[in-house]
Amino acid sequence: MNRWHGPLVRASDWAWRILVVVALAAVLVWVGISLAAIVVPALLAVAVIPVGRPLVEKLQSRIPGALAAALVLLLALAILGLTGWLMIASIAANWQALWDGMAEAVVVVADWMDTTIGALTDAQLAEIRENMTDLIGTVSSVLVGGATRGVVVIGSLLVGFFFFIVTLYFGLRDWPQFTDWVVRNTSDETKPRARLFLDRYDVVLRNYWKGQALIGVFDAVALGLALWLIGVPLIAPIAVLTFVVSFIPYVGAVVATVLAVTVALGTEGGGAALLVLVVCLLIFNTGENLMRPWLVGETIEMPTFVVFIVSTVGVLVAGALGAVLAIPVVALLLEAQRIFMADAHEQVALEEA
Repeated sequence: MNRWHGPLVRASDWAWRILVVVALAAVLVWVGISLAAIVVPALLAVAVIPVGRPLVEKLQSRIPGALAAALVLLLALAILGLTGWLMIASIAANWQALWDGMAEAVVVVADWMDTTIGALTDAQLAEIRENMTDLIGTVSSVLVGGATRGVVVIGSLLVGFFFFIVTLYFGLRDWPQFTDWVVRNTSDETKPRARLFLDRYDVVLRNYWKGQALIGVFDAVALGLALWLIGVPLIAPIAVLTFVVSFIPYVGAVVATVLAVTVALGTEGGGAALLVLVVCLLIFNTGENLMRPWLVGETIEMPTFVVFIVSTVGVLVAGALGAVLAIPVVALLLEAQRIFMADAHEQVALEEA
């Protein structure tokens, strides 16, 4: 009995520790989902801070830090507002044409199924059209932001926007003080690793957002030019939406492809739709598989399958914002694991890198 006493006790200790960690992780996930309207915008602001900090540091040499942070915040809001206005205005101005094109595509697909599969009753055709139309509406509603509607959505957006603004301002202003505070409150053995992780935090997120923005510009311009050459209408709203959803890796590409192909099918026919599908596959695969590694480098290395799954989970948990945050959050977790779990020799190599 004594021979097995030690191993059993150690196994029991580790089992309890694992259970506690799993329970804590489950509680954190539950709290995060319950407070998604607050947590997700705040996390987005924290993820954007490294992009604005270099400009704040340049301005701080001439004006007070609080004013520099306020000016950078106003610039960020102006860019965000302009992008949102371009997307909403272009889609609103062409909404009827977009909807007509998608509705016509549904009719074309239903007629094709009737011809290919065999004789379908009018009730079956009506059900197919209704289901496909509902699917289009469901995809749109998921991107807008979740399951709830009406006043609740507006209230959640306002609350989330408020937390985004407040977190971003104080982060831009006080980020060096915050990182110093984090390092000071770690053990002496952990201080070098904590400082290294915070430095890598800035590098990872700056490279990520820069890469996503350039990929979005490439996707939007290339797809817009292709649609113009093919003769598909509504180029502006499709191109603007393509740029915006490009910040949702892979999932955004699927959404843009479905929209472009559907509009082409409803306005120009099956041949044009097939050509647009081929062009979309070429463009988005070029952006994701060739440009991303070149732009982002070694700061974010994840297999395509993992990126797609993580983005999809982000959409399900917190809508479009969750999908935008999913990849950088997972990349930072992997970076933290790489730094804090490294031995002394590996840590020196990481610091030199």
